[in-house]
Amino acid sequence: MNSMRKLALFLLTAVCVHAQQASIFKAGPDMTAPRMGHHAVTFSDGKTVLFGGHGTNFVSLASADVLNSEGTAFTTLTMQYTHDMPALARLADGRIFLAGGSVDLGIPQYATSELYNHSAGTFTAAGSMVRFRAGAGAIQLVNTNILIAGAWWTHNDAHTYGEIFNVTTPGFTATKALNNPRSYPIVVPLDNGKALVLGGAGITGGAAPETIEQYDPATDSFSVLQSALFTGETGWAAGGSQSYMRPVTDQKCADGRYLFLATKASTPPQLYTVNPTTGTIAKVMTAGALSATISYYPPLVDTSGTSAYLLGITGTSGVVTYYNLFRVSPVTGALSDLGSDSLAWSTSGMSVCMRRNGSILLSGGSSSANGSNFTPVVKTRVIIPGDAVTEISKKKGLYTTGKPVVTRHGSKIVVNVPAIIDGAALVTVTNCKGQVILSAQRGELSGTQPLVLQDLADGLYILRITSPGMQYLASFALTR
Repeated sequence: MNSMRKLALFLLTAVCVHAQQASIFKAGPDMTAPRMGHHAVTFSDGKTVLFGGHGTNFVSLASADVLNSEGTAFTTLTMQYTHDMPALARLADGRIFLAGGSVDLGIPQYATSELYNHSAGTFTAAGSMVRFRAGAGAIQLVNTNILIAGAWWTHNDAHTYGEIFNVTTPGFTATKALNNPRSYPIVVPLDNGKALVLGGAGITGGAAPETIEQYDPATDSFSVLQSALFTGETGWAAGGSQSYMRPVTDQKCADGRYLFLATKASTPPQLYTVNPTTGTIAKVMTAGALSATISYYPPLVDTSGTSAYLLGITGTSGVVTYYNLFRVSPVTGALSDLGSDSLAWSTSGMSVCMRRNGSILLSGGSSSANGSNFTPVVKTRVIIPGDAVTEISKKKGLYTTGKPVVTRHGSKIVVNVPAIIDGAALVTVTNCKGQVILSAQRGELSGTQPLVLQDLADGLYILRITSPGMQYLASFALTR
């Protein structure tokens, strides 16, 4: 071998494995404008869209920010209408339904609705609800109609009556009255065509009714299914749509159950599931109770549906927010701490969502220590959960068929990424300092256009390929 650099493939040392398996917390790209109280939705092409919310001085927004699949930049779309705290639902065909919302200063006033077609990047007006409302929950039923329930404040009686949006017609009709009016409820579809309405908040704030109601499309009516979230226990708050700010369907696990988080005063929070086949609600008993002193965000179900992440706020100092990331299994209850981080802003109005590549996006919030709605931030933060990282190979040498192959051709380092890695995958190479040497989407790397690195300094490099539902990790070292 001449004096040109040699390429050697090594296993990660124990130290490096530990470092790579620790979660990575890093600044994300700025949104196009300050935003808080928005909904965050990730699509199958890897992009994430932030819908509406409100901006500086509590001004309601008619815009949506689109984060590219690489996670490097936002662009802006203009919606047909303003939507701050609207009803939002993901349809089976991939479209997003938005209805109602508040004018400036969070005052409910809008009844207008629209449908977002992500593949076309367009918004289409879909008519007006029977009653204007903000702070409602929504879900698509088995019959394809969308059920809307709940409303914030007492400007009208929208909190007492639901609505049905007929996707085919399209058009809105009012339902019969709920037994217990509420705002920001969680609405869960059942396999028998019915839906559960639970949790939320009081119509002017405070605790929501503890009752669980069931909507029956055959009679267009609501009935009380049970008097409390957990049989024989009172005082549990089932959570509300204002905490999730993403489609309810994102809470669906691989086994079909929906995963949520309940809270109770002076008591550790409790994960629970809703079984859409039976309509039953059951606790998820974690291996070690969640802490009563940590304020948890609702669980984020990962792209595989087999794990979930909990963002736990552990404290604040002025505007700085400290938090930990936890992983939990909805099936076994296994619980692990994946690391801690801090934000330079208040999490009030911040949205949290999973990305297709397995990362977590935190977007928006307030620059005021008191979480003021008048001072939203433009910042985002990205978390790469450490437990998602696994090694590609357990031995030296080239990788086997179906795995990324690293070879040396003169002064070039060539990484051939196999076709099994889909086009939404993100390929990155970083040095030991965490500096990104190259970042590219798999769709840009065809068989005739492999990932090529030139003129690298001596040292250890980390190759990471993040694909929906999995992550590959390997290292290679350059020596003279």
